Amino acid sequence: MHWAVDRGHLKIAEALLSRNADVNAKDNEGQTPLHYAVMCEREDIAKFLVKQNADKYSKDNDGNSPVDLCDSDWPWLQHVGKAE
Repeated sequence: MHWAVDRGHLKIAEALLSRNADVNAKDNEGQTPLHYAVMCEREDIAKFLVKQNADKYSKDNDGNSPVDLCDSDWPWLQHVGKAE
């Protein structure tokens, strides 16, 4: 899942999730596919993952959530009180 998101392969991500891949699986750094989508600025994949119940507030090993890492203007991913 992480590989597909990192490389921008939405169709592969969809196929993996249709076969019960874990949308909130963590890599060795504690990052989920949504972390990857945010950091790689893959908004279409990020929206898809959120619709599939990806946890926007899941913390990685450094204590950062996808919401914390989002530098893009994606109002649908923001939350009240996000540090500017």
